[in-house]
Amino acid sequence: HLDLMPKEVQIDPTAVIAPTAKFHGPCVVEAGCVVEAAADLGPGVYLGAGSRVGPGARIRRTALLPGAIVEGGAVDRAIVDPNHGIVPVGSS
Repeated sequence: HLDLMPKEVQIDPTAVIAPTAKFHGPCVVEAGCVVEAAADLGPGVYLGAGSRVGPGARIRRTALLPGAIVEGGAVDRAIVDPNHGIVPVGSS
């Protein structure tokens, strides 16, 4: 739930963030994450430790579990599991 996330963008100092990546809070980026060029994240995005967002990806209201990868494209209202891929969640 968005009400449980911080209002701002929180990025772990070990994350690697491209200078052209954009964040719209709330967002949480854990240790060791990589966010590539022109990625557009938020609101309501959680990147678990070691997850990766590819160039130009657009992610909204989604959690990437630790080690998950989104190569590109748009993901909204989902959980991204490194073993099971993108799992949509309810629209409410």
